[in-house]
Amino acid sequence: MKKDKVSKVIKVSEQKILLELEEVVSIDKHRDAVFQWLAENVESHKKPGQIDLQITDFDWKSFSGNCKLFFDGIELSDIFDISLDISGKYGLKPPIFCSPLGAPASYAAIKLTETTYQAINAELNQFLPKMLPYGINHLTGEMIDGSTPIMKRVIETDSFINIQALIDLAREKVILHIKLS
Repeated sequence: MKKDKVSKVIKVSEQKILLELEEVVSIDKHRDAVFQWLAENVESHKKPGQIDLQITDFDWKSFSGNCKLFFDGIELSDIFDISLDISGKYGLKPPIFCSPLGAPASYAAIKLTETTYQAINAELNQFLPKMLPYGINHLTGEMIDGSTPIMKRVIETDSFINIQALIDLAREKVILHIKLS
């Protein structure tokens, strides 16, 4: 009787191990399928000679927007996001694939070179209003954080007013030209 119980316990343990191994194999196959899908669907671009960035939308409450990119005169297939981060700097964010094939992750739908991102981010930070980062404002001693009204983060009010008017009045006509060497 005890031998039968031990035998059943061993069989159940063996079955659990086999199921766990099948699950690992299944996870590996799923990961491989996701990577294959990404290899077939992600656009990759080499460093262009000329970038034109066209601001298509900008929300002054969140200091974020959208833009189209043109590499050497050719429009990329999707819209990119522009956003302000906690350091007070603007950055370009690519369109993403959310959970392709059910994967618990998101992936860039368009890949650009690091040099390309750096050039675009530098130009965005030259053009858009200068903003205070999160932390203590060294001039006022006030804490700047997520609950600080966005207008209290603006460093140069006159510059902000001019840039806001330009973007709002000339929507879709504001194009930044970025030359890469």
